[in-house]
Amino acid sequence: GVVIDGSNNNISLATFQTFFGADNLYTFTIENTVPTLTSSVPSNGATGVSPASTITLNFSETVVAGSGNITIASGAQVINIDVTNSANISGLGTTQLIVDVGVELLNNENFTITLPAGVLTDLAENSLALTSFNFTTRNGVIVTAADLDVCNNDGFVAVGNILIQETGA
Repeated sequence: GVVIDGSNNNISLATFQTFFGADNLYTFTIENTVPTLTSSVPSNGATGVSPASTITLNFSETVVAGSGNITIASGAQVINIDVTNSANISGLGTTQLIVDVGVELLNNENFTITLPAGVLTDLAENSLALTSFNFTTRNGVIVTAADLDVCNNDGFVAVGNILIQETGA
């Protein structure tokens, strides 16, 4: 463990003794509560999840990067995200992380998100235990009315890989 001041800064034993005196008796409370995942978006067991979704992870306390990868995997697609990669992970040092997957997930796939032990820690360096949850991406492209209102001069609109022709009202 470490000594942490009121601003969450680590304090070395030598600094502490210099400031407070080496010959005094001090009582400390050891913080050994491990952080836990309290909720996520998508939630465990969610279906119909957009393949372009970001993943939101909410924790019981402030988390920082440990070491390793967050893995997002289905039978056909595996994505490893280095927890220290700020291009894909935001919110370190808070209770909520946003994971940008970086690619579109496959449609109609059951994905498991795995956070291995030690990939995240709290401010007292207590490691998150192995944590995982599942969700299923939606099946195919969903076309909304807004998508259909953007037809070009030929009366066609492209939605993903699908070309839709406007037929008039």
